[in-house]
Amino acid sequence: MSYNIISHFAAKLTVCADGGANYVFELLDDDRNKYIPDVICGDLDSVNSNAQNYYKDKGTIIVHKSDEDENDFLKCLRLVLQTEPYRNIQCDYIIALGAVHDRFDQSMASIHALYVAAKISRIQIILLSVKSYICLLTPGQHKVLVNTEMEGNWCSLLPIGNKCNNLRTTGLKWNLPGIEFAFGSLISTSNAFDGSNEVTITTDDNVIWSMEINYTLN
Repeated sequence: MSYNIISHFAAKLTVCADGGANYVFELLDDDRNKYIPDVICGDLDSVNSNAQNYYKDKGTIIVHKSDEDENDFLKCLRLVLQTEPYRNIQCDYIIALGAVHDRFDQSMASIHALYVAAKISRIQIILLSVKSYICLLTPGQHKVLVNTEMEGNWCSLLPIGNKCNNLRTTGLKWNLPGIEFAFGSLISTSNAFDGSNEVTITTDDNVIWSMEINYTLN
């Protein structure tokens, strides 16, 4: 995650998941005063005292959640989606930076958090890394606008944790014609766009959509 990506977003609410505050603290360095998180949330076993005390002095709210059955990212989502006053904030989506890691297990924990959050709220949650855009599509029809110059070359659909009995797409190089879609049967990775302005995805169960993003933030 780069300085440019962090500095690009202006959010109604910014929340650091525990040790994520260390990363923002160290990365921004001389520009720390410009990007003060509203909340630091988690079991607080990773955030160092320098970052925590600095942000606390700047007005950041520190929320300690000790439940070890959920990771800090999911704790942050629960805070935002279920807790006053945050759940009253009107927003169309939540963007999570840094939720996709080099570690496979932690990345899967972030995917798990999308499934849990979908049971709480209809707000779209987007996992954003330097090269990937990831979100959960719930049952129904979805439209993804493409040809915005932000998309890269690849996209994928993954039925993680469940089977889709009827998944149908348009706008992809290799469209799915309303077939059974499951691990051990058929999944769609390294797919691509067919040049249309939008992709439509109709699904009867939850499915993960991901695509390459290819842009430079100045």
